[in-house]
Amino acid sequence: KAAGDLTSTVETIQQQLAVLLQTPYSEVAGRLKASDRAKFQVMLAYTLSSLFW
Repeated sequence: KAAGDLTSTVETIQQQLAVLLQTPYSEVAGRLKASDRAKFQVMLAYTLSSLFW
């Protein structure tokens, strides 16, 4: 059951990130206001750090 739950969770994350991952960073960041772009960059840094550790 735990393995099935993990698989389901990973699939959900992949679906939610698919649009973001298919769009170039410069295009996504270019559409944001400066404050939203800063939040986006912090979110990316936190996510990468979380995946690393």
